[in-house]
Amino acid sequence: MKFGRLDGAVVETNARKAIALPTASGFLFFALVFLLLLGAVNFQSNLGFLMAFSLLILGFVALLFVGQNFHGIRLRTVSDVFVAEGQDASLSIDMTSDFEKQKIQIASPVSQTVVDCGAMTQTIELPLDTGRRGVREVAPIELGSVFPFGWAILRSRWYPHVCTVVYPEPKKPSRQLGVKSAQGLHELAVREYRTGDRMASISWKKTKTLSSPVVIDPTGRTTAHRVTYRTYASVSFELMLSYLTWEVLEAYDSGSRWSLELPGVTLPESAGRRHLDESLRALADA
Repeated sequence: MKFGRLDGAVVETNARKAIALPTASGFLFFALVFLLLLGAVNFQSNLGFLMAFSLLILGFVALLFVGQNFHGIRLRTVSDVFVAEGQDASLSIDMTSDFEKQKIQIASPVSQTVVDCGAMTQTIELPLDTGRRGVREVAPIELGSVFPFGWAILRSRWYPHVCTVVYPEPKKPSRQLGVKSAQGLHELAVREYRTGDRMASISWKKTKTLSSPVVIDPTGRTTAHRVTYRTYASVSFELMLSYLTWEVLEAYDSGSRWSLELPGVTLPESAGRRHLDESLRALADA
């Protein structure tokens, strides 16, 4: 059955974009109304007609309350989910409402929960199904309301258009592979000796090959760390990706700059969170 659809990372629930479905108790409710109408027709009972139509009016009012409860809840999730293969992941959803108290049902393929919404913004973590390495769009999230009475449920499907990036499990390479740690990869930048420089700062080894003394400049920038698949030509492809992931994460943690080379993909030297996300995405999609 086709659900109402909400598209985008930032959406607002709307009762007009949802469908109403009866619940188990709703089927019993309508069966009772049908029996009352049937009995009223057979026995020409005005009391039976009165009770049946009263229940129908009550059911209609309850449906209006369900629509009001479901309407106007703002949901926001704007970032992709990055997780190592084999680890659990969850999608962060910010929720707020103009009303003091609303209840909404949120469900992913692996979890569902009922959340009380209010004027204060709150964040919930909705568990996701991660699966194997790769980049996949987050499955549609079902939104619903069953309050009050629980005779009917409003349902809508939310397509947030964010991705789950499942990158390889990071594994530290063995020393035999000759990989240098990203920790401490600093250039010993040098410059000409200036009056007032300490004698201890002179680089005597470099001075021997030059005509004038030079000193070590402590403000030299961090050396870029070259992360390449060529280093691990002797191991399996998946293990190579795990080693590269470990190198990328270590370079990021140490504040270093790094470049990434994969078969058919090369990311230029850079640093920071954005470069890390691009690197992990490339590793997940390799």
